[in-house]
Amino acid sequence: MDVDGDSVGDSSEVVQQIGAVEDYLADLDQADVSTLDAVAESGVDMSTLLDEDGQSVDVPGGQLLTIAATAELPLSTVIGVARDSYTAALEANPDEANA
Repeated sequence: MDVDGDSVGDSSEVVQQIGAVEDYLADLDQADVSTLDAVAESGVDMSTLLDEDGQSVDVPGGQLLTIAATAELPLSTVIGVARDSYTAALEANPDEANA
């Protein structure tokens, strides 16, 4: 899957999105995390979810939610890969960590 880097944002935005999703998932029980994983894996973009009253469901993650849905991967998998990729990028370019 190709991802347009410009649509995801700069490194500070990405790490903020990763952290927000990690915090959100940490506050849920395993059944709720599994449900969100299944929703993303089924191709539903959670950045556009509405509740039964038509109100936006505020799931953090921005473009990472869209990536999970497009790739049809569990949200927790995408967040793990994003965190690993971000960490590897910082290790390869330590000057970015101080930018």
